[in-house]
Amino acid sequence: CGMAVPAFAQPPPFSPELATIMNDVRINDWSDAGRLAAQQPDRLVGKLVRYFRLLDPGAASAGEIAAFIAANRDWPEQPALIRAANAAIVAETDDGAARADCRSAAIVTAAADARCAQALAGVNPKLAGDFARRAWISGFDDPSEAASFQARWQPQLTPDADWRRFGRLALAGKAAP
Repeated sequence: CGMAVPAFAQPPPFSPELATIMNDVRINDWSDAGRLAAQQPDRLVGKLVRYFRLLDPGAASAGEIAAFIAANRDWPEQPALIRAANAAIVAETDDGAARADCRSAAIVTAAADARCAQALAGVNPKLAGDFARRAWISGFDDPSEAASFQARWQPQLTPDADWRRFGRLALAGKAAP
């Protein structure tokens, strides 16, 4: 009686089109990569190109990244997508667009919290204060940046926020003696 040999899937044959798409991804040529991916029978190719573009700083808005996350909850590397969305919020120069992004994305960085506070300051001071407190607690380790942020947001920075910030800095060994 012979033992059965397990069957392994064979890799797909070399495809010059797929190689071109991956080269376009490597050089951030999203237009060409997207055009070629749309011609592929496997829709995953296009989704992968979109995923890589979403991770490229400046290539996508936070809203676009948040929409991809919402539509693809089981997609790998969700934290990388969330960080990319936060970086896009920080880079957004239009306060109206930043406000929309702050509502649609998970905010996980102090810089994004600070940008949301700035964008909301004139239209929703209470919510701006919430974002400012979160930014204060979780970021601004550099003393000069901390002083500048504190000067701008002092009325919204509560004793509880100061205490929580101190706790974080102390645990990280960054509290001043």
